[in-house]
Parts: sequence; structure tokens; C-alpha cells
Amino acid sequence: MMKYIQALQNVSLFDEMSIDEISLTLSSMDTFIKKHGKRDCICLQNEAFSRIGIILKGKVQVIRRHITDDIASIHTLDTFDTFGEDIICSGRTATPYSIEAVEESTLLYIDGTRLFIMDKQNSSYRGKFFKNIIKTVANRSFLLNAQVDYIRILSLRKRVAVLLLDHYYNNGQNLFTIEFSRAEMAKYLNATRPAVSKILAEFKKEGMIDYYRNSFKICDVDRLSKQ
Repeated sequence: MMKYIQALQNVSLFDEMSIDEISLTLSSMDTFIKKHGKRDCICLQNEAFSRIGIILKGKVQVIRRHITDDIASIHTLDTFDTFGEDIICSGRTATPYSIEAVEESTLLYIDGTRLFIMDKQNSSYRGKFFKNIIKTVANRSFLLNAQVDYIRILSLRKRVAVLLLDHYYNNGQNLFTIEFSRAEMAKYLNATRPAVSKILAEFKKEGMIDYYRNSFKICDVDRLSKQ
């Protein structure tokens, strides 16, 4: 566990916490580390799950399926991403999604059944941890709400433009990185990957943006805003 403590400062749940505070927080909880092989099932939709998962190494996919077994959504979590906080905070006993390892991955699990039991000895640093849990869940909720707003835009061209402009304004500069792959961006915008890639290429050809992989540069804010 100790070899991962410093790396855990990159995890949102330990934001603004010192190495000592992270170590004390984890020592006051029930935790364990587990390695998963490629395509290993970490949890199944609608089955009991009462842990917070932190990806120490590797990637996992979050998959949500309709009752008809059609995949409704899928996105990838990378190293230092987390999952399960929403389940713990909601008081649910079952997960609304499945999680599968994309590649060989190492995860740190925190038992959520006694997570919010505090005493005077650990209240200070665990208080920071709880605050970060709330912030992480709130930020995730914000992204989901933003996704609904994007999908309400009828024109896909406008949808892509608004997504890029939101990142531009949120970052406060015209050069930024988007956390989505092209396939994930397409699913987030309720579109196909070829359609999104075509629009990005058109924006670039028209001189409104430039990009390389997930790095983007807004070259003409006014024109992009008028799409």
C-alpha cells in the first residue's frame, strides 16, 4: 500500500491532502488492493456493490445496459479515476452499471459499509476525504447534466461547437485537452464517431479550430459560436 500513497495525491478523493493525511485516512478504513486481468468483470449492473474503487494502474470501462440488453452508454476510466462514490452516497445496495477491465489493472478498494463512521481521532483528515467525495460526485453530476443539455441541441454541428466552447471557457484559454476519445465524445453527444470526426475535420478546414488527438485549439471563437 505504501508505494501507492504518493501517487494517490493525483486522485480527486485526496485533493489537497498531504501524504500523511492520506496514509492516516486509509489506515482508518477497510481497504485492499486487487489486480484484474483484461476483460475481468469488476462488478455487474443491478448486483450488490458497496465499495469505492480507485484505479492505481490500467483502465476500466463503465457500461450501462437497457432492460433489452442494448448498451445505453459506455465510457472509459483511466489511472487515478474512481467509481462507486455515487452508489455509497445514494444509499443504494446495487450498482446501476457494470465495470470491466479494459487491460490488466490494479485497483484500490475502500469498503463503503462503514465509511461514514467517524471518531475524534480521525475526524480531521476524514472530514477532508468526505468533502472530496461530495465534490467528486457533484462534478460527475454536473457532467451528466451538461450531457443532457448537449443532446437537446438538434444540430450535431452545433452540439460539437458548444462542447468545444464549454471547454474553452472552463479552461480560460484557447488551448486545452478533452478527456474523451473520439468514440467516447460521440457517445457523449449521442452521435456516431464518423459523424463527429467529420465535423471536427470541417471546423479545422474552415480555420475555426486546430487539434491533434485530444488536444484542441480554438482559432476563431466568434465563428465557432455562430454554428
